[in-house]
Amino acid sequence: MAKVRAKKVTRTVKKKLDTDALFDKMTSVRFKMGDKVYEVDVGSELLVGSEDHHMQVEKIPATLGYFGSVIASLEADVKKAKLLKKKVVGVCDKEFRRAGMRPEARVLRAIECDERYIRAELKYIRVEQMLSRAKFQMNALLVKHEVMISRSADIRKTPSDSIMGVSRKDALGIQADE
Repeated sequence: MAKVRAKKVTRTVKKKLDTDALFDKMTSVRFKMGDKVYEVDVGSELLVGSEDHHMQVEKIPATLGYFGSVIASLEADVKKAKLLKKKVVGVCDKEFRRAGMRPEARVLRAIECDERYIRAELKYIRVEQMLSRAKFQMNALLVKHEVMISRSADIRKTPSDSIMGVSRKDALGIQADE
């Protein structure tokens, strides 16, 4: 007769989703400059605001230049993390071989299970994620610039037109469960 296992009943609690906080968290980028860690919130720059759109159009190139430097810094961090991972692999490989571990496949599996390698891999993944996030946000800023120039021309042609603006909640399009 087959064993019957009782299932644990779990209750899911639906929490109200704070879309503003989620948007801010997903559009912020953390990078290291020197010995300090900075976090830049690009979310407000990505949104088309209802304030003076001419100012937004003129501000975007400066923001792009600044953010380009952030991306360059993150690219350097990715290269450093990759080098750290290689160094950890070398140190672990040397230690395991001195201990008499053979064959090659066994050494490689041992390296992948080593805590130092896992920490280095996780750091590499985090930095690569930040770089990817920053690149997507840079693309979004470029698109916003194009949109703002187009809208600016539309408004000059038809002055009664206006820019309504987009809120964080509108940008995500996520409905919170009550």
